[in-house]
Amino acid sequence: MKQKKQSTVNQVLINLLVVVIFLVIVASLGGFVYVLCRDKKVWDATSEKKAQLQKDVDQLREEDASVANNTTRAKTSPHYVERLARERHQVAEGEVLYIFDDKEKDK
Repeated sequence: MKQKKQSTVNQVLINLLVVVIFLVIVASLGGFVYVLCRDKKVWDATSEKKAQLQKDVDQLREEDASVANNTTRAKTSPHYVERLARERHQVAEGEVLYIFDDKEKDK
């Protein structure tokens, strides 16, 4: 009788150990899935932020290229300078605009 009682206790302990191991495995997998989901959300948010920043950088590069182009044109094209002055109403209609070249001033 004692042997049978001992084997029943052993069987219960073994079943309890199996259940505990199963719960540990399930909890570990649940934690792993939770971490993956959390990291995916962070990854998506980071990707969106990166895309927005890249868009801003591209826009700033376009603006920089435009400013560089306008600066070059202002330095090399007297017609462009005259057109800008007239568009911005810095020169009245019919008024003569003289543009002096800096290279001639250096001589």
